[in-house]
Amino acid sequence: GAECEGRRPRPLSEPGLLTPPVGGAARAASAAVMYPTPPPAAPHRDFISVTLSLGQSYDGSKSWRRRSCWRKWKQLSRFQRNVILFSLTFLTLCGLLSYISVADQWRAEDETSRSTRLASSSESRC
Repeated sequence: GAECEGRRPRPLSEPGLLTPPVGGAARAASAAVMYPTPPPAAPHRDFISVTLSLGQSYDGSKSWRRRSCWRKWKQLSRFQRNVILFSLTFLTLCGLLSYISVADQWRAEDETSRSTRLASSSESRC
């Protein structure tokens, strides 16, 4: 009203009107870097959501466990599956070879014990 009538508008060419103070622009830019705008706040929830499936429930059956193992197997990368299969094949071959060598040793010991038993039994008859 009456107070504003006595004032005259500032001219646009007046120093300091449109130009920032010395160092003001740099200070404003550094303030923006130092204090970034905070991300929007997540909505506050007063409840916990639990999903219940009416048709399928875990009853301890082997078919459910088998399906679960198959899903886990399929989630492995191809490299991981190949390493596991190679390891199992290698261990199976090592097991077979060690069984064969141990079985040969048992057979040899069994034959020597039989021959000594036969020899000792034939000597006792004389």
